[in-house]
Amino acid sequence: MRSYKRLCLEDRQKVESLRTVGVRTTEIASILNRHKSTISRELARCRSLESYRAIQAENRYNANLSRNKKKVLNANLRDYLISKLTVSRWSPGAIAGRLKNKSYPRRKQRGILE
Repeated sequence: MRSYKRLCLEDRQKVESLRTVGVRTTEIASILNRHKSTISRELARCRSLESYRAIQAENRYNANLSRNKKKVLNANLRDYLISKLTVSRWSPGAIAGRLKNKSYPRRKQRGILE
């Protein structure tokens, strides 16, 4: 069984050129050595476009990546968390409860996330 690997821009460009000349999804998959469902899903994600465009597909992929990235903690909150975990030996659940019920010192002024 092949492991799942996302398409890169080069693969997307090959899909675009092969699709333009009318090559079927299963044939594209075998040419790129990918599973046919990978190619099928890639084409389905870009159905709103009049035809498949590799650059637009790559831009969509990159835009979705930034949506899924974890938020970075500001320095004050990071220091608070490290202190409570290591020095005070609080559990992560206790820290989460403290942050949830707003008893974290000057929470609004410091801001939890940048």
